[in-house]
Amino acid sequence: MLESEVLVGEYLLAKGLSRMPSATALLPPTRSIKIRGLDAYVSDIRFALTPDVCGQMNDLVAAATAHFKKEPTYVQREHNLPSLITRIDCTVTDDDAVISIGHSDGWWDTVNGVVQPYEVEERPAGMGVTAMFNPQCRGMWEVMQGLWPEFGVVIELDRTWYDDDLIFPPGLVHFGPSPPGDGLLLVRAEREKPEYHVLAGRSVSTLRSEGDKSYGAKLGWWTLITSPAELPEKGTGHTVLKPLVGSRTHGLIMAPSTNATKQRGMSTRARLIRGLESKIAASGGMYLQPWHPGLQAAGQNMALRIFYGYDPAKDRWLCLSGMWALRGSAVVHGAEDTIFGPAVMV
Repeated sequence: MLESEVLVGEYLLAKGLSRMPSATALLPPTRSIKIRGLDAYVSDIRFALTPDVCGQMNDLVAAATAHFKKEPTYVQREHNLPSLITRIDCTVTDDDAVISIGHSDGWWDTVNGVVQPYEVEERPAGMGVTAMFNPQCRGMWEVMQGLWPEFGVVIELDRTWYDDDLIFPPGLVHFGPSPPGDGLLLVRAEREKPEYHVLAGRSVSTLRSEGDKSYGAKLGWWTLITSPAELPEKGTGHTVLKPLVGSRTHGLIMAPSTNATKQRGMSTRARLIRGLESKIAASGGMYLQPWHPGLQAAGQNMALRIFYGYDPAKDRWLCLSGMWALRGSAVVHGAEDTIFGPAVMV
């Protein structure tokens, strides 16, 4: 039995499940983890995070966290940061060219290149799930407990999916806006829930500005556009638009350079323009992000989700390892047909 099976939860055989991703036949062994009624497909094939790749990610995390909006939180007051824990979602390219990889002996081909950021999440989910199949990630989480002050987690009552209880002890997992005591907290509540904002002084992450993407505009990662006239011309490359504020991939719109290059998950250019016009009316515009192709593996697109923890004593970010995500779509996120696996430091 695998160590992660001993540590956490129930593994279900993938055979016979209705939404088996097509790449699983190419990625043995692949299994399914069932968490709160949802199946996550997992492979044991490891992705090597080289020192160069980790170093680039570290620099990107440090740059992003210096430009997040400030809130009156514990972590902002004590460390001038938005959060003690972050996650960078990214890809690696050869300049701007696609890198294709295979696998052998339980490892994906080693990748070195330019790390291209998709997002830096300052209140990231997924650490608990990742720790189920990535022992290095679980070990680094335990290391961080010795570097951080103790804090619990508060989960809003309406939230149906979470995984914090897989890494936090039961006594530190609370539900609702009135947790006991006066200790520090990671608050899992939508920014529109003002009843949780009173916890700011105890919070180790953001509350009101969670999902605000203005940090990337300040760094030149994406550009604010307020008119369809500012879109790149058709045929000059894929177009990626993201909302000014939003979590996960909500509100993300992609359109192909031409109809012949359209990938699953992309909209038509006409729908992209309508979506942009709607966002201009509602919030003033959207961010135009360069197209960064995912790694190509098993005929699908791969993205990396790597966690970082802040070391207060040495004022530095530490890589905690993370996961790779593989999906046959231009949008790689935690869908039913996504395969996940461990990304580990080497």
